[in-house]
Amino acid sequence: MMKRILFTVLLFSVCSLASTPSLYAQSRHKVYREIWTKSNCFNTILSMELVGKEEIDLLKIMDENENRIKFSSASDAMTYLNKYGWNLESTSTTTYDKDYLMSFWVISKEVEKDDEIMDGINLMPKKGSKKTLPVQKQK
Repeated sequence: MMKRILFTVLLFSVCSLASTPSLYAQSRHKVYREIWTKSNCFNTILSMELVGKEEIDLLKIMDENENRIKFSSASDAMTYLNKYGWNLESTSTTTYDKDYLMSFWVISKEVEKDDEIMDGINLMPKKGSKKTLPVQKQK
């Protein structure tokens, strides 16, 4: 009788653990970054950065064939980043020195590990460097 009770309790415990896959799986979490663009009164992009723990010049991103991607606006950059899991959260714009426009786009991405944050972003080599950062494929 005691063996049946122990077996039933053990079976129930195993079934309970099996039905909760998130118990052992890593949970996904959201990370946030900002796209900052600075343009002049003629709406020419002067600078565009992806800002977070690292600052990335979005005007120096390359595609898989190592060709520079030319973004004409923050919308172009957002469309590109959306392919790699980034979503738009909010935007704001301000002017300064009468001739310049600053735009701020808050974007987010769900990841399991922080090393997935930069998936798909391939940077041009820095001056003096011969190698580029490898393109990380989306998983």
